[in-house]
Amino acid sequence: MIQTPPSPDVCTHCNFHSQIRGAPAIASLAALTIASHLSRALLAQPAPDWLSSPDALAAYVTPKFDYLYTARPTAVNLGAAMRRLRNTLQTSQEKGKDAREIAQDLVNEGREIDAEDVARNKRMSKWGGDWLLNQVKAKGKGAEGLNVMTVCNTGALATSVRGNRVLLWSCSCDSPRAMGRH
Repeated sequence: MIQTPPSPDVCTHCNFHSQIRGAPAIASLAALTIASHLSRALLAQPAPDWLSSPDALAAYVTPKFDYLYTARPTAVNLGAAMRRLRNTLQTSQEKGKDAREIAQDLVNEGREIDAEDVARNKRMSKWGGDWLLNQVKAKGKGAEGLNVMTVCNTGALATSVRGNRVLLWSCSCDSPRAMGRH
């Protein structure tokens, strides 16, 4: 899992300096940063002034979305994540929710963006592992001798979990024994 930075500034710094490299992870990091930042604000006593009204909240978070996007504007997933958060903000405002409810909606959406990436990684890894096992079985061999070399060197820097190449082993088969590993 991604360790969430304490602020949008730290998140953007991580992205500018390639501490997070892949578009899915960049999007998750940004979404979780917003979620974490708003979660802390919802618990703060006294609450920040920008939680006093929906307009004040919108005025506060909209520049944060813009700023986070500047970290890597070519990362398609980042743009999609910021659009989703903006849409959540707008939809919640149109429903007449108060600032705290809108902030919670944004927290939930940010967490969902990350959860979707984790699920995608696990599905892709399962498909990859199944494909590899089927290739070996089609040749009349068992999985015991299966060896895989990957060329991806980013792993967890590119995805929200451990990277698809590592997840291939941990998620593709219910246990390492299925691939002859103990």
